[in-house]
Amino acid sequence: MISSKELQTVLSYRIGYRYIVPSRHSIENAMKALAKAHMITHTKAHTGRIVTICNYDYYQNPKNYEGAHEGAYEGAPENAAKGTTLYNDDKNVKNENNVNNAKKRDIYTAEVKEWFEYFCEKTNKQYKLNPDRKRIIQKRLKEGYTVEQLKQAVDRFILDDWEERYKNIDVVFCIGTRSGRDNLDKWLNMPEPKAGQSDFDENKEAAHIAEIKKQAAERKL
Repeated sequence: MISSKELQTVLSYRIGYRYIVPSRHSIENAMKALAKAHMITHTKAHTGRIVTICNYDYYQNPKNYEGAHEGAYEGAPENAAKGTTLYNDDKNVKNENNVNNAKKRDIYTAEVKEWFEYFCEKTNKQYKLNPDRKRIIQKRLKEGYTVEQLKQAVDRFILDDWEERYKNIDVVFCIGTRSGRDNLDKWLNMPEPKAGQSDFDENKEAAHIAEIKKQAAERKL
């Protein structure tokens, strides 16, 4: 039988001049992990805790450590040869997390691609999906916006009649944040487009550029 305070004393260690005492919470988590791996059993008693080490003889045999075990392999912890319950449990948890993270990335990848292709089609642009644009789109999806909502923002964005719009057509101006202003919020809260309004007109952009060149030429005269 051993008390929590005694466990803290036994498990304390030094790092340089510092004396590290593990918290009761840390010890409790460690006990749960060891019990889950069938390495110990522990039961609360009136004055402490009864801890029983399972397979004690196995842990006392040096042949079961430092890769001497038949199933040990590079990358495994020194005290967890391949095939032991503790290592396999930990490995399975990591694999499950990796699979879940991969699925999330795949979902976002498909949605990002779908929206970006829609954006380029509607704006008549041939942008590349670089890391900055991808990050802006992913950020909005992670915030909970749907692809359809982001497409709705595009539909309103391309109808903007600001004369300088042709210079500011990139993703950030549609669904990003610039100078503290949330552009996505702006487009989503615009009134519904009027019937008959068309997509972004490339001819309109060309006309703006031609007008600027004309004014510049006149100033030189």
